[in-house]
Amino acid sequence: MVRAGLASVDSLEEAVAPEPRSRYVVGEIVADKYKLISLLGEGGMGAVWVAKNLALDAQVALKLIRGDMASKPNEDRFLTEARAAARLKHPAICRVFDFGRTRHDEPFMVMELLQGETLGEVLDRESRLPAIQAVQILLPIVDALGTAHAKGVIHRDLKPDNIFLADADGRLQPKILDFGIAKLATSAVTSHRITQAGTVVGSPDYMAPEQARGVEDIDHRADVWELCVLLYECVTGRVPFEDANYNALLRHIIEDEIRPILEFGAGDDELWAAMRKGLEKDREKRYQSMRELGEALAAWLMARGVMEDVSGHSLRATWVDPVPVGRLSLASFRASTPPPPMLPVKATPAEQPKPAEQPKPAPVLMADEVVAPLPAPNPKKKLMVVAAIAFAALVVVGFLLIRAGSSPEASGPSPSEGARGASPAAAAAPAVVPPSAPGAEAATAPEASGSRPKKKVTALPAKPEASAKSPSPGAPTPAKPKGGYAEDLGF
Repeated sequence: MVRAGLASVDSLEEAVAPEPRSRYVVGEIVADKYKLISLLGEGGMGAVWVAKNLALDAQVALKLIRGDMASKPNEDRFLTEARAAARLKHPAICRVFDFGRTRHDEPFMVMELLQGETLGEVLDRESRLPAIQAVQILLPIVDALGTAHAKGVIHRDLKPDNIFLADADGRLQPKILDFGIAKLATSAVTSHRITQAGTVVGSPDYMAPEQARGVEDIDHRADVWELCVLLYECVTGRVPFEDANYNALLRHIIEDEIRPILEFGAGDDELWAAMRKGLEKDREKRYQSMRELGEALAAWLMARGVMEDVSGHSLRATWVDPVPVGRLSLASFRASTPPPPMLPVKATPAEQPKPAEQPKPAPVLMADEVVAPLPAPNPKKKLMVVAAIAFAALVVVGFLLIRAGSSPEASGPSPSEGARGASPAAAAAPAVVPPSAPGAEAATAPEASGSRPKKKVTALPAKPEASAKSPSPGAPTPAKPKGGYAEDLGF
């Protein structure tokens, strides 16, 4: 048993002298990394020390086999305890950190150092506990045993001295100690409990009937019986069967009925009904798992308005909900959750959710996401706009050129004047300036040079009105005005 609360370890140099039968002394270095600080106590098979891990500068509990008990069966039991505890990870199970051999070739085990006291010490002082408090204390133990059974580990030696009430940051945390006779599903190590005389002993007060009969195929339902005996003792202050004779005690366990807890003024009918099923002598009629026992005890507490165990864990989350809170394994979480994409993936229209079915907020663009450009303007519309602008420019240029052709300095009348002053026959033909007339060139040159250069664009002139009488054959054909309107149009 680890009773760190009984020893003062405020100073690493302060120590309690070991008893003479121990071959280890204060200050000795074990396995080149653990310094023995103080002796916590000795049991029937070994001793437990407060030790310092020199590499980590942390205190641990170091358990050693006594020199006069270093036999092969005891070493096997020691190894069984270490292997069983190392398999299990639960807040209500004392952790094992290391295992090895000393310079005397004796096995040692390194465990977490606990501060507190055992349940046995509490019962020695208080005699009995209120039923609600007792159930609250033992429910974490029930949960831890369920974890051990799932790993193929059966404790087979539950008793008050193997339940440690540790102080964990201001809250009480029950912990299971001593898996020394635990049965491992895959272990070839024997698990008999050996005394100095070589007789089979143990804790017969807590033995299940199948253990008392010597049945070999002991299974997890023996732990169910022992846990209920432990609860029985907590609420009544006594074990179900007592006898000074060992064989007579075993007979009582196998044959006699257990007195109800109500006869000792403990609990109520509902609690006794839950406990009695766990104390059935036929293991086929007991709870078939620790889960069933825990659910029954948790339901009893919740019916009385108690919603947490002694460690502050929710009873509903641990025992009522189909999937207990915090019990989802990493493998099942990965299997049920798709991995996130490495790069942003744009959903196709078929993948877009319907707003009525599953509304979602507006998507947020990632830093490296490429935004699609806006669609380019229609080329036909752009061409029409350019053509309209060009046509307007040509109209303006044409207008300026017409005005230049009708300037007063030009020889000959302007087309408009000729139309007004000439005969109908002359009006039918356009007025032109002969090519040899220099005045026309001089008159049109300033206008041409003063105008802004434009690209020539062909435009059809307006047709003159048809005359009823054609011009006379002898009349001279008017010349085209050089640089004027007709020439610019390519005629």
